[in-house]
Order: sequence, then C-alpha cells, then structure tokens
Amino acid sequence: MVKRNIDWIDWLKALCMFFVYWDHVGIFGTNKDLISWIYGPFFVNGFFFVSGYLIFRKQFSEEEINLSFSQYRRRIVQVGGAIPNIAFKIAIPSILFSMLLFVPRCIARRESLDIIYFLETTVLRGTYWFTCSLFVAEFVLYLLLQTRQKQILFYVFICSLFALLGNYLIDSHSEIYGDEYLPWFYKSGLIASLFLTFGGLFYVFEDKFECYVNFVKNKYSVLFLVLLLYLVADVLIVKVLKVHCPASCLTGVSLLGIVKSLMAILSMIYLCKILKNYKFVKFISRNTICSYFLSAIVPFVACKVSSMMLPNGFVAYVLTVVISFLVSCSLVYVLKKYLPFLFDVRLILRK
Repeated sequence: MVKRNIDWIDWLKALCMFFVYWDHVGIFGTNKDLISWIYGPFFVNGFFFVSGYLIFRKQFSEEEINLSFSQYRRRIVQVGGAIPNIAFKIAIPSILFSMLLFVPRCIARRESLDIIYFLETTVLRGTYWFTCSLFVAEFVLYLLLQTRQKQILFYVFICSLFALLGNYLIDSHSEIYGDEYLPWFYKSGLIASLFLTFGGLFYVFEDKFECYVNFVKNKYSVLFLVLLLYLVADVLIVKVLKVHCPASCLTGVSLLGIVKSLMAILSMIYLCKILKNYKFVKFISRNTICSYFLSAIVPFVACKVSSMMLPNGFVAYVLTVVISFLVSCSLVYVLKKYLPFLFDVRLILRK
C-alpha cells in the first residue's frame, strides 16, 4: 500500500458533517439558509468520494490486488470482511437508530404510529437516505471488485452506467409498492457509486495532485484563487445564466452538476491538505455515521429552542448551527463510550 498522509480526510469529513448540520438547521428552522448554493455541491458527495478513496486505497494495495477471484470472494464475505463490515457498521446501525427515533420522528412530523409504516421506514425503505445510499453504493462496488480489474477507469465506466440508470429511475418516478425510495434508496445508491469511483480515481492520481500542492510556495494564495474561481463559476452558472445543475444523489445529478461537485470537492481537498490536524477534528471524522444519525433530531430541537429565545437573522442561524453541532458531538461521545454496540452489534458477541 502506498504510504500517504491522509490527515486531510479528517478535515474533509468534519467540514462536510458541519455543513450537514448547517443544512438541517435551514430545513427545520425559520431562518433562511443564504449559502446553500456554495456548500451544496460537495457536503454529501464528499462523504461518498472519501469512502471510495479509502476502499480503493485498500483494494488496490499489493496485498489485495493480486488475489484471485475465489480468494477475494472468501476474504470479503468472511467475518471482519468488507461485506459484513458495511452490514454491521452501516446497515444495522441505520435500522437501529431508525427504530429508536421512530416515535420522536412521528411526533415531530405529526404522523400516525402505524406498525406497517414503522416496518417500511425502518427496515424496508430506511429513514436515513445517506447511510442507505452509502450501503447500496459500497455493496455494488464490492461486487464489481470481484472482477479483479486493476484499471480504475473500468469502475468509473460501469458506475457511470449505474448512475445513468439511477438518474433515469429518479426522473421517471418509478415506484415499488407506491414508494419511490423502496428499497433502501437504491436509486441514490446507484448514483453514489459513481462518486465512490471518483474517490478511487483521485487515489490513483493523488501523487500528481500532491506534487502540485507541494510545488506551490504560497499555498493560501492559490487556495484563495481556487475558491474564488469556484465561486465565480458557481455564481455565473446558477445566478447569472440560471442554469439548473443538480448535484444531489437523492434527487438526481446532471453532468454539469457532477463537474461542479468535483470542483468543490477538489478545492476542499486542497484546503484540507494544508490544514493542521487536531484531536477534535479527528474525533468528528471517526464518528461521522453517528453524527449523521443525530443530524435531524438535534437541529430540530435546537431550532425550536432558538426560535423562542433568539430573533430571526443570520447570527441566530450560526449560533443554532454551532450549538447543534457541539451538542451532537457531546451525545456522540456518550453513545460511543457507553453504548458502542449501537454502531456495531458484533461488540456484544465479543464481550
């Protein structure tokens, strides 16, 4: 495996998670989100990108890449292998948290407490679209990796076809038993698989990117110019030309939206590579799944409280986001320390 400094991943995941809370405060609160057009293209796709980077970082290592089909198949399905890991660390925690928060969610949305609806939202469809899509995308990618192809462009091409299929199904509003998202937001997962392969593509060509980063002496000036270019292009496309370029795996993507998203992700990677790492940032990065499970209920409660105590405005919005994020980090710490089996039920068996 190529030895590389991957501290930038901690910063990127932490920033993306912060913007998840920023976005959700805008959804649940009364204050208007004024900057969603800036962070929108990258704050969720960045997670898919990083997941793909880490998968290919391992799968393209010398130890893994030369395994035969039968050897690789045994390795990914054995206890502690890739398939059980995504089941126990992504799928099952998604179901558990869906069940735990089902009643508060129904009360907040004024929905009926129905057993059929309970099974549909917790097991069949899933409550958390991001983790459901991530599970589907990673499962698809691990199936493709059984081909033992060593060229990253093979995976990009196949997942591009999957993304086209996912986009088509979203646009056509295809349903299973009257539900567009059943099962497990699979359409979004098909699109997300493409961003996983983009992460792998970056891994393959990261050395060239790193050479450019190290070549530049005044990194912050270049960063400023890169971000300025992104913002100007974004304003020109969205605000001036009024071109719709969707970049969300949940609602569908366009080619321009994908390009825009990748521009934002690469800009953020450049930023994260020149930032110093901290324990708090690493803590957030290591617990993004748990933070995501709390990213609806915590901002929802914080918005209700802030609406009673703070006047509407941008300052109130920022304070609500910061409070939500810090409260969530505290809850994550408690849950991981005292109820770690919620995030991997295998821990119960190990005890």
